[in-house]
Amino acid sequence: MPIYSTPTIGSNYEEVFDSPIPTISELILEKNNIDIENKSLYLGYIVEEENDCEYSIKLMDKSKKEYLFNVDICNLKSILYN
Repeated sequence: MPIYSTPTIGSNYEEVFDSPIPTISELILEKNNIDIENKSLYLGYIVEEENDCEYSIKLMDKSKKEYLFNVDICNLKSILYN
C-alpha cells in the first residue's frame, strides 16, 4: 500500500524541538529564581547566541526594567548582570 505525502523541506518544525529556549529558561529559573516565561510579570526577552553553548538574554519586566543574563547551557551556568 503506497503512502502519499508531501515532504517538508526547510520548515520551522525541527527548529522548535532543537530550540535552546526551554533549557535557558530552566537554568535562569534554577540559578537566579526568575521565571522568564511568566508573561504576567515580564514583557518579553531577546536571546542572542554567542556560540553553541553561550547565550545573552535581555529580559524586560512590566516596569521597563531590563535584566541581562549570560547563560552557558553546556556547563549549566546562568549569571545575572544588573
